Amino acid sequence: MKVAICPRCGADGIKIGITSLPDSDEAYEQYCCLKCGHGFMLREEDSDCQEIIRGADADIMRP
Repeated sequence: MKVAICPRCGADGIKIGITSLPDSDEAYEQYCCLKCGHGFMLREEDSDCQEIIRGADADIMRP
């Protein structure tokens, strides 16, 4: 399950779909926050960067 950080409350949001823009190669991934229910979208390549950042943060937080 792919997750991203909610821009409203900072909790995890789960991926619920993907939307491709007409007449473009861009696509957006749709997420729903597990805490506040906020729906948000990230460009596909931005969400990949966010996953890398989340992994680095997790490594830093380990004792």
